[in-house]
Amino acid sequence: MSTSFSFDYLPADVLSLSGYDFFLLIKTVLGEPEANLLNKISIKSTTSLIQTEDPLDIFNYDIDDEELEKLKEELSFKLKNKKFVLKPGVILGFRSLKDALKK
Repeated sequence: MSTSFSFDYLPADVLSLSGYDFFLLIKTVLGEPEANLLNKISIKSTTSLIQTEDPLDIFNYDIDDEELEKLKEELSFKLKNKKFVLKPGVILGFRSLKDALKK
């Protein structure tokens, strides 16, 4: 059983993508909520993504932002105690993509 995504189909110019092309790649590979999260936290290029330790870390801060809260709800499970836990597939998707980009 595979524990990562396959990124054999990434475009040859993947490391130079930014703006619309970058977000289209993220939306295609990871999903629209993930692309919206990166846009929200101003990660707008492949280079920026590679250099960011963990874009999901933004959810560890007590930030008062309605759009960020909506994204957290989409990318997480809400626990009975009202806290959130990120979906394992979301975490794995970001890790796997970053690993593939670093190769």
